Amino acid sequence: MFRKGDLLDLLPMLHNIKELHLRFNYGHDLDSKDGLPQFAPTPLNHLRVLEVFHPDILSWFETPSLCGLYFVNYRKDKPLDVHEQISSLIQRSGCQIRKLSFESCKKIHVGTLKDVEELEICSENQTRSSIDISSLPKLRFLTIIGVVHQDIEQW
Repeated sequence: MFRKGDLLDLLPMLHNIKELHLRFNYGHDLDSKDGLPQFAPTPLNHLRVLEVFHPDILSWFETPSLCGLYFVNYRKDKPLDVHEQISSLIQRSGCQIRKLSFESCKKIHVGTLKDVEELEICSENQTRSSIDISSLPKLRFLTIIGVVHQDIEQW
């Protein structure tokens, strides 16, 4: 079990890490006032890939080399607005997100991300996903993984 102090101790030790996947199970609503812990961003200069389960986790990091960002298992039944968190991360870190991935979200708002070349949307449950890809001017690769209903017209 991790506590806030454990994370504060752990993150600075990861200064040479290139890929980080954070998947925690929380016993309460992460969007409430008692949600995720907040602390000053930790510089991880070599981190290239970051996977998080909640967009507020992006505030924990300063990542100038980050090029891949993955959101997993967050708010499967609700819209996901990550524009503010991604914009803050890019501004704070000076990174260029080239690959962006979302798992199991209904509607995704990312704002304009000028460097994203690859987008992956995985919605393996029967939830419809949507994202405005016109806000991704350099998009070259698109992967959509999902369930097709028996009656395709209702999909």
